Amino acid sequence: TGEFAATFKWLRQLIEMLEHGASPEEFLEHTKLQMYSDQVFCFTPNGLLITLPRGATPIDFAYAVHTEIGDTCVGAKINGRHMPLRTKLENGDEVEIIRSQAQKPSPAWEAVVATGKARSAIRRSIRAAKQAEFSKLGRQIVKAEFDAAGRDASDTILERALGPLRKHDLNELLASVGDGTLSAAQVLLTVYPEEPAPKASRKRSARANGKDEGRGSV
Repeated sequence: TGEFAATFKWLRQLIEMLEHGASPEEFLEHTKLQMYSDQVFCFTPNGLLITLPRGATPIDFAYAVHTEIGDTCVGAKINGRHMPLRTKLENGDEVEIIRSQAQKPSPAWEAVVATGKARSAIRRSIRAAKQAEFSKLGRQIVKAEFDAAGRDASDTILERALGPLRKHDLNELLASVGDGTLSAAQVLLTVYPEEPAPKASRKRSARANGKDEGRGSV
């Protein structure tokens, strides 16, 4: 493999250095450089050292400093110059992250990051954003269903459905309604078991009964 070939080449270089009588200082320096050849060392404006894999971008840098900084990253200055977020960092770069609280991680970021930490944080943030959207939609759907039945849809009331419907919290419950995996009618009937079945269900039952009666009269 390419990795094995690179390691073999490095070992050969070390042997050649020993054979040609390289000084201990030269040998040690060469060994250090090779050991860290797959990393880049960058700095924050305050002088904090951030070690990243080669190929890392300012987005990786931002997440390495703090997850919140990564999530709110909108741009970067590298050595005092505005540069695209896809720019690959080099040894000694000073990186300043430009932030906005209105920013949310983009799915496109996954294609330009090099670290697992950044990739995981981006995916987690995107999932949370989707759940928040579905939760908002679900609340509207549930409220409309409960209003039509003349029932209270306060959080305290809705929380009664968490256990029976096996949801961890109210956001998960509402998100399930929002994404269509759970109906608002199910929530209503769970909270108010005495509530009559939705109209659509009653019509289906009536049609089924009519068919049964028809069969009996033949």
